[in-house]
Amino acid sequence: MSPLVSIVVPTLHRPRALHTCLRSVRHTVTMAHEVICVVVGDDDETEKVARQNGAAVIVQPTRAGAVYAINLG
Repeated sequence: MSPLVSIVVPTLHRPRALHTCLRSVRHTVTMAHEVICVVVGDDDETEKVARQNGAAVIVQPTRAGAVYAINLG
């Protein structure tokens, strides 16, 4: 079954907060969904946390703002 909802999470150097966010999504969203994390900059730890929690990852190489990151996702 394909996802009904896409949840886009822009993040910048916040692996611990991202882990908490993704855990919350996993426990509260009951409908079919996908999570897309837009990781800004070169942040291996944040990208690793996103992948470990089952999120798709898009790496945005430069800071362009949250709205840009959300639209990218």
